Amino acid sequence: VFLWPYEAGALDLKTTQVALGPDSVARGSAFGLAKTHEIYVYFHQGNYADPIVKETMSFLLADRIVMAHPEWLYSTRVLGRIYPYDRRMDPGENFMDMLFDWGDRQVSNYRWYGMINYGDTLSWYRNSDEDNSYDSADWHPIGRWGWFNCEAVGAHTGPLMQFLRTGNIKYFRFGGALARHIMDIDTCHYNTVANDRRLKNVIPDDYSRPGSMHRHNGNHWGDRNEEASHTNNLGIALYYYITGDERARDVLDETGEFFLSGRITYFRHPDIAPQRSIANVLWGDVVMYELTGDEKYKSAADKWAGLLYMGQKQNGAWGEDYNPVKKRWEKEPHMMYIESYALPALIAYHQMTGNKAIAETIVKATDFVIKNEEYSPYFDAAAYSYWLTGDQKYVKNIRERLDFTINHQNRSEDPIMKGMIYQKAYYARMEEFLYKVPFALELAVEGDTIPRPQ
Repeated sequence: VFLWPYEAGALDLKTTQVALGPDSVARGSAFGLAKTHEIYVYFHQGNYADPIVKETMSFLLADRIVMAHPEWLYSTRVLGRIYPYDRRMDPGENFMDMLFDWGDRQVSNYRWYGMINYGDTLSWYRNSDEDNSYDSADWHPIGRWGWFNCEAVGAHTGPLMQFLRTGNIKYFRFGGALARHIMDIDTCHYNTVANDRRLKNVIPDDYSRPGSMHRHNGNHWGDRNEEASHTNNLGIALYYYITGDERARDVLDETGEFFLSGRITYFRHPDIAPQRSIANVLWGDVVMYELTGDEKYKSAADKWAGLLYMGQKQNGAWGEDYNPVKKRWEKEPHMMYIESYALPALIAYHQMTGNKAIAETIVKATDFVIKNEEYSPYFDAAAYSYWLTGDQKYVKNIRERLDFTINHQNRSEDPIMKGMIYQKAYYARMEEFLYKVPFALELAVEGDTIPRPQ
């Protein structure tokens, strides 16, 4: 069975010049890349023209999913307070549907297919960026803004959540394909440097650590992965829970071991640990503890949650980076890191532990974000702060913020912009809004008619 066609020529996994961009050093080659396939062998009489053979093959090749009803998922809170589809919230439902269709449409319109690329998306439709200016606007798979890979929770997590709360298979097809791509292509599975005598003691293996994921780049493996700022396993966990795919479980274990290794600092910079690296490790440890029940993940999560708790400023923020050498937080607050990394990680930790100090930390950070963030969604934190405090200001803010968000969606017929939020055709919008808006819907629909749990 030849999975790579002879006509395509040799499969070349060297890092190319299109990988070069800000902070990228072109890592050399695709250390630890993998590709997983399922092959069905069906022994039968007759040929493919036989209707029974056609029907059987169609069944084997189709997505087969056994799932709980969205109402059950909502009642059990296994995903947090994720509200199932509700016609009373059609403006919010339509907003998410249009945004998803934007993301899904680009894949087919631009034919982002092939063994290596399939499932992933390019990052940004643009005519210029920090590194280059171009003759015309396009996706330009070059430099830092090439393939999207697994930025933050990734563009797969929101669609998989949408599938679980709606049952609509289109969300699974998109989210599942992207989850599989990240599992195979964007995650390192083998320490090539440490195990190849041609490389060992010649170059460091910081970029060859199993379980690490690469940042967005012109090549899927072209950018940094030495620390955890772009390694997030929540979407892969959702894919595993939906499908039972054993490959997903293998990759989750790899990411878990990477998180336990505490890789939070930049290469040759033991004094710089990005806040989002710490948050990703905390969040990943929680995901792995919930999956395995292994106390080593709980102990690690306690450590990182404690670091965030101790480092929070009076105004509710954190500095952009933590300095492990001097044991202090540095630089000004970075809003995206707080709302898209630290807060979701702390919420996951609090759901697991009920720690009262962390509850106060979440509320303080949420208040800081509400006061200072103009555009990005923070619905998960605002909703969670309501459930922690019962303060109606969060319900009011969620309703106003949701109206603001819906009113900023593009409704033109331009296929590049229809469904997009704000002016930048960028997959990070799909990632953050599809993940966070569902947390707002229960309060937007029910509001103060729901008693706050004690």
